[in-house]
Amino acid sequence: MNYIVIIGPLKSPNLVIDKLSLVVTRMTANANFTTPAPPLSELTDIRDEIIILKNEIAALKEEVQEKEEEMELKLVAARNLIQAEANYVQALIRSTGTSTLASSAGFDLQSAPTSTPLVLSQPQNVRLNEYKKLTGKLQLLFNPVDKAKSYKIIYTYDISDPNGWSANEPIIVTSSVNIILTLAAGRTVWVKIKAIGSGGSESGYSDVATRVVP
Repeated sequence: MNYIVIIGPLKSPNLVIDKLSLVVTRMTANANFTTPAPPLSELTDIRDEIIILKNEIAALKEEVQEKEEEMELKLVAARNLIQAEANYVQALIRSTGTSTLASSAGFDLQSAPTSTPLVLSQPQNVRLNEYKKLTGKLQLLFNPVDKAKSYKIIYTYDISDPNGWSANEPIIVTSSVNIILTLAAGRTVWVKIKAIGSGGSESGYSDVATRVVP
């Protein structure tokens, strides 16, 4: 029967180094192999050379990584400096009205985007209901406002006093459901609400809802 001696997969430096070390260890002073060809010293020498090269490559990779990290820090600093210079040129353009300053300083110029202010509608169908027959509790209900992020609720116990609306701390809620107000039992309360959108945009106040607090 014919046999083939295989060396195994030697795809990485570590696998080659391990195989060389194993072969040298197993064949050294082994009576079965009196005249290894090639000599075991050649296997040992090339193993040591590969180890040296492997270590040098690892050191170079570490140095490259350090340089890449240093480069990234420099790039961030450079971008910040360029942006600061661009801000300086932009301030000059605004103060002088001379748009050609941008190209003369090495920068491009584009029109600033215009933003359309968000218009929110007033909350509608505002009403107050008793809540589970609990004393001092009323449920505030209203139709949700499209694009509202939150709602501001104010209330007063004296509708005839213009300053009454500011006598109590406003209530801010982020949902139009399950709003339970804790109020003074036995008193008549007037409540109104406004919608608040992104960027601080606000609607007008809703119509006033009123009810005696149970």
